[in-house]
Amino acid sequence: MGSTNAVRAWLLIMPRPKSLRLTCDGEFRNIPVTSTWAATAQSIEALDADLVEALDDEGNVLRAIKPESLEDEPDKPNETNSAISKAIAIDGETERFRLFATLISDAYKYGYEVAFTKMVELFAAVNSRTESIEKSLATTERMLRKSYEDNLKLQMERASAEGGEGGLASFISAFVGGMNTGSGDTDKPKKED
Repeated sequence: MGSTNAVRAWLLIMPRPKSLRLTCDGEFRNIPVTSTWAATAQSIEALDADLVEALDDEGNVLRAIKPESLEDEPDKPNETNSAISKAIAIDGETERFRLFATLISDAYKYGYEVAFTKMVELFAAVNSRTESIEKSLATTERMLRKSYEDNLKLQMERASAEGGEGGLASFISAFVGGMNTGSGDTDKPKKED
């Protein structure tokens, strides 16, 4: 079976599939692509599929692969590399440095793979949380708007029960009257000589 990273890389080739069809022991399984690509690759590996087909929106096959063919192939040595390797093998200090460089490289490669996988998972979690917060906020706004409308209807019913439009008319006349009296009471600044 291919590594999860190799399967994920295959899934990310453009055009990206909208769904997958797996052949597992002669049975077909359709998998919609809804979660992260890393999670989808892990599912493919867990199901131990014999064949993976990437499908578009209409169910047409974009590409297909046997997951075992995705295994990381070791580098094939060529004649130049083997001649250099023989020369280096004679010098112990160079071989020690080469081993150290290989170990450091492998450590960073693993660290980067884990970091990027975790970063994608974290990004997906943040997106999911943001979506749920936005839905909650929309629900709260809708409930608050309904509460305001209900309160306004109740106030209008009370005003009509107390005397029709009198409550609203008295409010408007008090507002306009306050504006008229307020404009006459203001003292104009005096100019000093």
